[in-house]
Amino acid sequence: MHARIHLKGSGDNDDYFFKRFCVQERTGHQAWHNLRCARGGDVSGGSVTMDVKAARRGIYEFRGVLFEDWHKRLQPSAASDVYRVMVR
Repeated sequence: MHARIHLKGSGDNDDYFFKRFCVQERTGHQAWHNLRCARGGDVSGGSVTMDVKAARRGIYEFRGVLFEDWHKRLQPSAASDVYRVMVR
C-alpha cells in the first residue's frame, strides 16, 4: 500500500529579510520536520511542489512554514493551517 499525496505551497511577506518556505510533516504526536524547502531569497520565500508516498495507514499532517533570517539563524515567522490527510 503506497498512497500518493500531492503537496504544493509558497510563502512570502513584505519584510526585506532572507526568507525560505518549507513544507513540514508529522505523524502522531511527533515533532514537525521539513520534507522539502525552497531555495528562498530576499523577496520571496519560494515555492514547493512535491509528492509524498504514504507507507502506512493513518493520519498524516502537513503545513507550510515561512522561515526568516534573524541574526544569521533561520527562525519560523509564519505557519499555515495544518492539513490532515487520512490514508486508508
